[in-house]
Amino acid sequence: MKRSAVASFSLPLEILKHTEEIARAEKKSRSEVVGEALERYYIAKQWEALQEVGARQAKRLGIRSEDDVDRMVHEFRRTGK
Repeated sequence: MKRSAVASFSLPLEILKHTEEIARAEKKSRSEVVGEALERYYIAKQWEALQEVGARQAKRLGIRSEDDVDRMVHEFRRTGK
């Protein structure tokens, strides 16, 4: 099964310059550098979405600090609720 595909897109010249500098410094292709950057961007977006879910859940439960989390964990361990 093919693990890559050719994609054509435009980049601002400054970004392309930085991409080429990174590729040279790390002995990678531009495609590898851009692919890694996009993967990191994708992961960051997933993390942001997870944080939003967590923030909504914390608000629903009245959690405002890590102390609240510790208190709730200890309470759950003590009572099972």
